[in-house]
Amino acid sequence: MNMTPFMDVLLGRRDFFRQVLLNVIMTAPFGFLYPMTRKPAAGLGRTLFFCFLMSLCIEFLQPLFNRNSDVTDMFTNLIGGRIGYGIFVIFRPVTGRILRCLQKES
Repeated sequence: MNMTPFMDVLLGRRDFFRQVLLNVIMTAPFGFLYPMTRKPAAGLGRTLFFCFLMSLCIEFLQPLFNRNSDVTDMFTNLIGGRIGYGIFVIFRPVTGRILRCLQKES
């Protein structure tokens, strides 16, 4: 496991930006959907805590599948969770109405 954050940048690896982008894209939906499924909606701290736990589990499981774990992935996963939560806050009025309509129908 690589415990040095952003070592890929220091080593000049070319796929660093792609890896960061993919990690952010992977966890942004979690940051959006997690607070939406909680009543009342989860706050930023709780959402990032569970995003961290999810990321930690992923990083611990990766060696079982012959993949490398990297602490940078955890940072970028948290950034993705934060971005997803920001999108949730922006669209909260819309998602709230949709969820209320779905609850009335069931």
